Amino acid sequence: LGVDVDSVVITSDDDLKALLQLPQFRRFIWRHICGDCQIFQTAFSPNGSIFASNEGRKSVGLDMLARIERIDPKLIPQLMMEHAEWQA
Repeated sequence: LGVDVDSVVITSDDDLKALLQLPQFRRFIWRHICGDCQIFQTAFSPNGSIFASNEGRKSVGLDMLARIERIDPKLIPQLMMEHAEWQA
């Protein structure tokens, strides 16, 4: 198709970097990573289908976390600190 994959990744990272400047987006993405994707919880279930679904969800969250860290390693601790402040 003639698409330059490297430029797509760069554009995507630039878009994510711009969005991460917004406190509202940082709240949204942290709730998604921790809540919906449950990256800090076990994926285990005795039911294989549920286990696979949980592991897939967790994988999406970990991929997003890795992308954020690649953009700026200081953002993960910032997200954690802001989350603690929002919970207070």
